[in-house]
Amino acid sequence: MKFFSLFGIIALFYTIIVLVIESPFYWKHYLNNVYQKNDKSTHANWIDISKAFNSNLDFFTGFATIVFSFSNHQGALPVYRSLEPNNDQPVMNKVFRRSIILDLIIYFLIYIASFLTSPLISEDLIIFRESIFKNDIFMNLAKISIFLELFFLIPSNYNSFRCSLFHILFGNEKIKTFPNIILTISTLIISAIVGVVYSEISNYISLLGGFCCTTYCYFIPGWLMIKVEWNEMSKTKKILSIIGISILTLFGYIGGIMSVIICFRGRK
Repeated sequence: MKFFSLFGIIALFYTIIVLVIESPFYWKHYLNNVYQKNDKSTHANWIDISKAFNSNLDFFTGFATIVFSFSNHQGALPVYRSLEPNNDQPVMNKVFRRSIILDLIIYFLIYIASFLTSPLISEDLIIFRESIFKNDIFMNLAKISIFLELFFLIPSNYNSFRCSLFHILFGNEKIKTFPNIILTISTLIISAIVGVVYSEISNYISLLGGFCCTTYCYFIPGWLMIKVEWNEMSKTKKILSIIGISILTLFGYIGGIMSVIICFRGRK
């Protein structure tokens, strides 16, 4: 497990380095081969957000994708709380803040590199961008490293999922051979069906983020917080909390619903 985590960090940072270094070449290619002074459709617009509110409601599906990303980092808060009584507070706060800042830097670098690479239409996954090089060895190595990271990550995540499911179904986490075979085959079949029928990974992420992640990251924790702290909250805080949670939940669910619609009708 320790090796998997270390390899994942190395793969991520290597991919970011490749993206950042190659971005100026892609931007230069855009200026020399795509950009036309008299054709506004070829101009990169840094501030126009009107395209986000189109027939696909990309603003809301994009928000659902962000919620999905956030759900992968929410474990930091319980860890922070569990360590709080047992560690030096200033040191722990410094480590926690640096971790958050590092995450923001990583997201920001990927965002800038993605825009400079494809200023008009960005790819759903930046590593699958159309290459301007005859043989981009460095990006190919990045793709392989990301693939291997996912390859290692899936078994480690599946084991915890399997133990939890055994506990729910059979009352204990002791894994027996026959139920394990049935559970494994069922999981593979369901995953294969979903992969064949629902091939757009970005839409799949938006769907999960819109419904599942919005529910357990915002809706349930938010309303539980309001219910528990209702008597201690000021009137202003009550109103702001209800409005904030309602807006976040509404945005997420709209993104999830739109993802389902896109699944059946396709993108327009």
